[in-house]
Amino acid sequence: MVCSNCKRSTPLPTSLPRPGVGVSYDVNRRAAYAMGEIGGGRSVMENICSIFNMPPPPNKTSWSQHNTAIYTVLNEELDIELANSAYRLREKLLNENDDIDPEDILDAVVSYDGTWHRRGFTSNYGVGVIMAMDTGEVLDVQVVSKLCEECKAWEWMDPNCEPFMAWKREHEASGQCQANYAGSSPAMEVEAAKIMFKRSEKKHRLRYSTIVSDGDSKTFLALNELQPYGPGGCFIKLLVRYECLYAQLVILSYYRNAVYNHTRETPTDVSAAVDSLEKAILAGLYHNSHVPPGGGPGSMHCNINPSILRCTSHFLQQQQKKAQQLTLTEYAMP
Repeated sequence: MVCSNCKRSTPLPTSLPRPGVGVSYDVNRRAAYAMGEIGGGRSVMENICSIFNMPPPPNKTSWSQHNTAIYTVLNEELDIELANSAYRLREKLLNENDDIDPEDILDAVVSYDGTWHRRGFTSNYGVGVIMAMDTGEVLDVQVVSKLCEECKAWEWMDPNCEPFMAWKREHEASGQCQANYAGSSPAMEVEAAKIMFKRSEKKHRLRYSTIVSDGDSKTFLALNELQPYGPGGCFIKLLVRYECLYAQLVILSYYRNAVYNHTRETPTDVSAAVDSLEKAILAGLYHNSHVPPGGGPGSMHCNINPSILRCTSHFLQQQQKKAQQLTLTEYAMP
């Protein structure tokens, strides 16, 4: 800031410096953190700064250093939370069985699923998550990445020059390189499961002996082929579980389509369509979760699981009333 009379200048920093080695300002750290939260990057922040007529964000190298610092702190906090989740699970398992030695490696039932950064088969990032069925808490998370943002920030340098080679050696030795996968995008879910299952005994003193999943057997087959707990060790079981919530979501999807396709029908026609839909969905759920002795598709009037029957029947009754009200409302419109 410069005085218009005496021309004396006084420093007026708009942000406090961050503690540590080097000069790093809080506003830049927060900008990098904000972009990470919304899935943006330096280019997005650069556009925002230009629109507001503000100075641009730090250069690519400094921006990458901010991301590394944020990642280090968040990863440490994540490890603490996951360790606490595993501790609570072990306490619950020990309280339920007095014969277990507290120092033993315990068998746990977990739920596993994966997701990707974008749809299709071109995603560069994938995430796998393991949750404990007994506590409902996350036990482990693994990110599978084909790219490393810090490596991208150094692409402008000559890969054969000494500064780049020195940085590359230090970067790989630190274990912070995010590029940890070179396969296809669909196989990311399997790869994340392999990494987490292999470290479960060392990380949490737990064996994930049973997987509760949506029926995708690729991960299950890959894990038993890998034998993460040693040859002849714990054989991982697959449990396909159709929860009431899952059944409701499936029914709601089909039911919504049925209502949209019959909004010009009378309430009686809608009721008949819902009855037919209910029988088809209940039979489909049953025959996808249970195969009768001797195989075969079974019958539409088979002995459906009572819990699924109660859940879906009550749910459909509620949605049927809403559909009839929707239809009557549309008839009342001019």
